[in-house]
Amino acid sequence: MKKITLIFAIFFTFCIGFAQTGTLTVGTNDGANTTSSNPAPLQDYFKNSRTQYLYTAAELSAAGFVAGNITAIGWNATSIGTSGLEEGYTISMKSTTTAALTTTFETGTSVVYGPTDFTPSATGAVMFTLTTPFAWDGTSNIIIEICEGATTGAYTTNVVTTFTNTSYASSNSYISDGTAACPTTSGTLLNKKPQLIAIGNIATCFAPTALTSSNITVNSATLAWTAPATAPAEGYDYYYTSSSTAPTSTTTPSGSTAAGTVTANISGLNAATVYKFYVRSKCSTTDKSGWSFAGTVTTLCAPVTSFIQGFDNSINMPLCWAKVGTTGSVYPQASSSAVSAPNNIYMYSSSATSRAVMSMVEVSNANAGTHRFKFKMRANATVGGIVEFGYLTTPADATTFVSLQSFTATSTTVYDNFVYAPATTIPASAVFALRHTGVPANSVLIDDIVWEAIPSCIEPTALVTSNITNTTATIAWTAPATAPASGYEYYYNTTGTAPTDATVATGTATTVTSNLTALAPDTIYTIWVRSVCSTSSKSPWSVSQSFRTKCNPITTLPWTENFDSLTTLGSTNFPTCWVKQNGDWATSNGTTYNTPNSGANYLRDSYSATNEYIWTPGFDLVAGTSYDFSTFVQGDGYSGWNVDMFYNTQIDATSATQLGATYSPAGGSSASIQSYVKMKRTFVPTTSGTYYFAIRVNQSSSAPWYVAFDDFKLDTTPACTEPTAIMVSNITTTGATISWTAPANAPANGYTYYLSTSSTAPTDTTTPTGTVAAGTTTVNLTGLTAATNYYIWVNSVCATATMSSWSQTTLFAAACSTYDAPYTMNFEGTTGTTTPICTTTQNAGTGNNWTIVNNPGNGFTNRTLQYAYNSANAANAWFFTAGINLTGGTAYDISYKYGNNSTTYFEKLKIAYGTTASATGMTTVLADHATINTSAATTNTVTFTPPTTGVYYFGFNAYSDADQFNLYVDDIAISANLANETFDNQKYVVYPNPIKDVLNISYFKNIDRIAIYNLLGQEVLTKNTNTTQSQVDMSHLSAGSYILKVTSDNQTKTIKVLKQ
Repeated sequence: MKKITLIFAIFFTFCIGFAQTGTLTVGTNDGANTTSSNPAPLQDYFKNSRTQYLYTAAELSAAGFVAGNITAIGWNATSIGTSGLEEGYTISMKSTTTAALTTTFETGTSVVYGPTDFTPSATGAVMFTLTTPFAWDGTSNIIIEICEGATTGAYTTNVVTTFTNTSYASSNSYISDGTAACPTTSGTLLNKKPQLIAIGNIATCFAPTALTSSNITVNSATLAWTAPATAPAEGYDYYYTSSSTAPTSTTTPSGSTAAGTVTANISGLNAATVYKFYVRSKCSTTDKSGWSFAGTVTTLCAPVTSFIQGFDNSINMPLCWAKVGTTGSVYPQASSSAVSAPNNIYMYSSSATSRAVMSMVEVSNANAGTHRFKFKMRANATVGGIVEFGYLTTPADATTFVSLQSFTATSTTVYDNFVYAPATTIPASAVFALRHTGVPANSVLIDDIVWEAIPSCIEPTALVTSNITNTTATIAWTAPATAPASGYEYYYNTTGTAPTDATVATGTATTVTSNLTALAPDTIYTIWVRSVCSTSSKSPWSVSQSFRTKCNPITTLPWTENFDSLTTLGSTNFPTCWVKQNGDWATSNGTTYNTPNSGANYLRDSYSATNEYIWTPGFDLVAGTSYDFSTFVQGDGYSGWNVDMFYNTQIDATSATQLGATYSPAGGSSASIQSYVKMKRTFVPTTSGTYYFAIRVNQSSSAPWYVAFDDFKLDTTPACTEPTAIMVSNITTTGATISWTAPANAPANGYTYYLSTSSTAPTDTTTPTGTVAAGTTTVNLTGLTAATNYYIWVNSVCATATMSSWSQTTLFAAACSTYDAPYTMNFEGTTGTTTPICTTTQNAGTGNNWTIVNNPGNGFTNRTLQYAYNSANAANAWFFTAGINLTGGTAYDISYKYGNNSTTYFEKLKIAYGTTASATGMTTVLADHATINTSAATTNTVTFTPPTTGVYYFGFNAYSDADQFNLYVDDIAISANLANETFDNQKYVVYPNPIKDVLNISYFKNIDRIAIYNLLGQEVLTKNTNTTQSQVDMSHLSAGSYILKVTSDNQTKTIKVLKQ
């Protein structure tokens, strides 16, 4: 049997027969404070302080105090040193049930001494006679508070006093020179406090100490204790109770021992019950000590013949159940998935050498061969966790576990039911237990553990379902060892409510299988089976098995799905009849790494994907008919995504057939919002029936984030098919060549194409931009605007009124023209994280690259160029401006704003220029900022002179060390150095400014040329003139800032003009 040894402690003394006044010390001398440290009840190292000390009733009683007035308290000083005046020394006290102090000061104390100015003068017991004695009730803890000093006073050192270490927070102090301490509400905790010297009532009859228990059985226990220094002449009384009410001086003892006997054998106790024990000394018939609280004893459990344990009374282990050993984790927990609400058992082992073991209540018929063990279990997060059922030869020793049978968790949502009947060969004294193997280290949830008599008519086991359709299913089971003479009954419902013995069966079977018919589509059914041994003998119902009928197949095409009908999104929220077979599939409306192709919602799968499938609803397809299954796919900017399409006649990846080749979205090493690409596969079934389509994702690396899907479609393959592989070449500032691949059946009437600066796709009624003759698969586009994004679609014209769908869009940009100074770049008008058109980036290292962010702060607002740190690799990223026309020998200014977001981390930025937009082309360094750490924006201007006339690019090189923070650049401007111009400003007139429509310009010399640029450096208006006065009509320009350049006699004047 189990032997329990409990820790007993003297907790408090309840009453005394006689008492006398005396001086006692509370606590041990475990050391002393220094002249500048705490706890210091005589403190003057800071100008003032507030401190509370907690002394427990057990500590006061152990010192020898009993209930009554405390008339003086003090401290044991070992050195005065240079300690001086403590102004307004005040002592306050209170009784409390608090067992440990917190940082918040206790309220409700009463002043018992002072305020009185005090100057320490001698070592030893420094005592303070209380002006109001403190009445201690003998059972409560006490708090002593000291407030002293003044913020205007002087400060010296602390008096050195002895202290006692404690296992709890026994000291809370606030000390300060400049802040008044006594009104403060919180302080700093210590697990030590001063030794307390006090004058009060002291006992004449002392309680016993060091109480222990042993020989604990189902109904008995032995108590033992240590006699006080002066042993009581009349022996001892003891008292025990299963209630929480402590005895008083008038309580009748449960028993007594003679003088000199310090043990007691207690019998007649109840099994599995918690008892509290108390002992007191009897010095005479009228002089008894207080009761010493010995602690608790829990009697052993009486063996039972059967049990049902659902763990629902508490989140603590039930009586007679226990976690055995120190390894692993096993405990009751509140769980929404508990079979019997509200609790279940969580069980986990991290390895085979750190296994969790849970012992059960002892049974008296472990090897009788008449009973069986049942329980329910499912995986907590990952399937495969294994739990062993066995027994302990020594109930408190996990190493004595003997395994009888193992069980594996197969589902994270459905509880499996397990049954095992132990053989008669196990020891009669075996205590049953469960052990988690730790291999694999997958936690499990366990509920409803049962030890019950084996029924005479035994239920079937291993109930399974198969051949599930939208209206039918097949059920099968394993017969018991003795097959029932009258066959089986089965029962199913859609509520999951278990049948009772009186429940009328849904059907009967004479074999171990049955076909269910007339079921409702897309419905969850739960089924049970029982044996019929005779008309009067039926087994319990088997454990349940649930299944879901399939959806009715879709018969009307075209079918589409864009996920926009979903009102709740997430990893468990999909359209009706979609099935996530595995993986991290989820519906989303996020816009950080992916975006919808249409509407607001889309489907996505996460990185680190291995053969992750999601299935569409079923479709009723006809043999020999060609169908097109398609979706739009969007990567996240990273490489490594691989997408495949599959089909099958059932939702099963293992027997599915792949459609076409793998599609891999283009990508690199950083996140970006990519364009959707249409992925279409053609399928011709050989037999008519129901077919399902699947998307499979693989991505072997841990590089984030998601691949997205939107706008699924299934339709019959059209007779007129759109062209594919739309390509763009020969791109100039004003033109481009478009080419494509003709469909298998080339259209008799050629093609039409549609060109737009908007991504909005054309419809069947959209007027094409142009036509292309039959047999031709190219067209030359003209009249394009430089540095502009264009979208192109092409469709086939098979007959006058028969056209294909539009092809997938292709995006291209007309080539960038070079810019004249002044050139500005403030990154406004950009979207997402990509840099503006006509600018480029180059990652010349292994760190991150430049991106665009919005309103990062630290002096940067709106759109800003950012380099975000890489924790492992240093930066070597370049951002290049567009090409700018510069004149050799002319001085120019480049200005820009730069900064970072930290004063701890350093960023590094270099600015250079050259004749090619590449790291190697940046031949001349203009500035080098190697220690950026102000967390603020700084503007810098550099004057430079290009050696020759030509097109130049300016590069901004982030070269920060690894694991720094964020670097920002904004408001780049390049213009002629105005200080070097010889334009006569006194004779130059421009008005009005701001302007609404016509701008007037005059100069004393003939004006050769007038040009106006937007802030992107693009020329928006030009006028050649040969007069001293001219006008420019700006009424058609949008409101905003512009740069005006006036050229006269080879000199140029540049000013900013505000258009209203």
